[in-house]
Amino acid sequence: MKNVFFMFVLICVSVGIISSCSSDDEAVVATASSDPTAITGTATTIAGTTFTYTKSMMSRCRDAEATSDEGDTLYYNKQLFLHDNKTLEYNDQTYSNSTCTSKLSSYTYDSTKYEGWAPASFDNASYEQKSTVRVFTGTITDNSSNVLDNSTYHVLIFNQPDCGGSAGQGYMIAYLKSATEIQLSGKSCRTPVGAWNDSNAYSLDYVFTSQ
Repeated sequence: MKNVFFMFVLICVSVGIISSCSSDDEAVVATASSDPTAITGTATTIAGTTFTYTKSMMSRCRDAEATSDEGDTLYYNKQLFLHDNKTLEYNDQTYSNSTCTSKLSSYTYDSTKYEGWAPASFDNASYEQKSTVRVFTGTITDNSSNVLDNSTYHVLIFNQPDCGGSAGQGYMIAYLKSATEIQLSGKSCRTPVGAWNDSNAYSLDYVFTSQ
């Protein structure tokens, strides 16, 4: 059974015929070891940077703001890797401590049992810079609340099989800060797939560093 994050907010905004949904995952966790095994692969070339990422990145430990039926306070982190075949791995691991070192193999929440490791993959993924198709006009801030202009950040896009009941365009704002750090917004999606002009503000709350 796949892991499920219970504490989340799903926001959908309709503008004309365009629907936008975003989910800001707040974890949901049961025992032992540390982060999942690192993923390695062929270097991914990303336009507008000199960085190559041949190894997966792991986000900082986050509070799930939930407690399992076993009495564990739950925490989680996320694993990120873009393969050169454009497959994006965006996996979740849950833990029972605030340093994300006590990995949970399974846990029970609200009388339902879940796996602690929740792998997820998305097709046709790539990093776009200064797109004229997907335009963001709202304020984008990094993890230190610095405002980023559109020459600084990228948009990580991918196929989202279920976006409010139909296939859509998944995306995250990405600040490729260095060869060992990437900052991301929460995962969002839009339907239909195509051009858009987004005036929403985004904060890059997820900080990933090399495993």
